[in-house]
Amino acid sequence: MSIKVSFRNALNLAPIAGACASLIAMGIKLFGEWRASEAVVALLTLAATAAAGAASVYIARTAKNMSSHKRIFISYSREEAERAKRLREVLVKRGAYVWFDQNDLQPGDNLRAAIKSAIESSNSVVALLPAEIGKNIKMELHSAIAGNVPVIAVNAGTSHSFLDFPNDKKVVLLPSETDNEAIADKALGGSPA
Repeated sequence: MSIKVSFRNALNLAPIAGACASLIAMGIKLFGEWRASEAVVALLTLAATAAAGAASVYIARTAKNMSSHKRIFISYSREEAERAKRLREVLVKRGAYVWFDQNDLQPGDNLRAAIKSAIESSNSVVALLPAEIGKNIKMELHSAIAGNVPVIAVNAGTSHSFLDFPNDKKVVLLPSETDNEAIADKALGGSPA
C-alpha cells in the first residue's frame, strides 16, 4: 500500500498535525506550573479541536456526494471542442455542474492543479477521446482513475486501447456514435459500472 502525498492531502492533515503539536506542547507544559483544572480545560479543548478537524476532513471528502447537482468534468481534445460544448449544454440543461476549461480556467491558474482539483471534486469524468490520446487527456484520465472517479470514455472509433490504464470497472468505453443525450444519461446516472 502506498500513500500519495499531495498539497490537498497535506491540507487535510493540517488540523490533525496541529492537534498533535498542541498535545506535545501541552504535555510539556503540564509538567510545569499548570494546575489540574487548567490541564482538564486544555485537554477538553484539544479533544474538541481534534474532533472538529477530523470531522472537517470527512465532510470535505463526502461533500461532492451530498450535492443535489452532479459534478461532471469533460476531458476533450481541441478537435472535439464543438462536441464537448454541445455535451456541456445538454448536461447543464439537466442540472449538472460541468467543469469546462473554456469557462472555468482563469488567466494565471496553475493548469495542472486546477484540472486535478476539478477532477477530484467531480462525480464522473466524460472523456471525448480523439484518434490520438495526448498527454493532457492521459493525465486527466490517470487523475480520475487514481482518485476513484468513474470515467465515461467516448471512443473516436480508432484502434487505440486502454493498455496504459488499469483494467478498471470504473471506466466505461462508449462508441463514437453515442449521442450526447446517451452520454449525459450515463454521466448523470451515477457510477457507470
